[in-house]
Amino acid sequence: MADDDQFSELAVFSTEAHYALVAYQMIEEQLKRYISTAHDIVRLCLSNRIPYKYSEKEIDGYALERLIAIFGKLNDNEDLIRKLNKLPKDRNYCAHKAYAEAYFKRVLDKQGLDNDVTKIKDMGKFAWECFQNHKDEIGQVETAKEKLSKDI
Repeated sequence: MADDDQFSELAVFSTEAHYALVAYQMIEEQLKRYISTAHDIVRLCLSNRIPYKYSEKEIDGYALERLIAIFGKLNDNEDLIRKLNKLPKDRNYCAHKAYAEAYFKRVLDKQGLDNDVTKIKDMGKFAWECFQNHKDEIGQVETAKEKLSKDI
């Protein structure tokens, strides 16, 4: 197969991997937003009766897996939590192994990437579905904060 075909196939793979990685990043940011908003609600409920020194900066560097664990303590949507818990393994594959494996398989071993493209595409699709599902949770927690803010 010609070099152009090899790199064209790698470009398709790369596009799908990038699409998946963006979804994982968006989910991380959504989780941070949800967690921060939930902590704001706690702070509002306490009304300075006891110190509550949580800062959203504390979670800035947290990995996806840790963010999901915290979210699971602040949310009762077990179906979503179960889905989110499937993401770290795929996210880590996309971020740390996918590109190198595809390159070695395609360029050095002269194998096709059809199965790899399908796999990475499915990962991205599932991650974006989780992102969409989590948007509803964000809306609910932000609405709760807004109502509580008005009541205080």
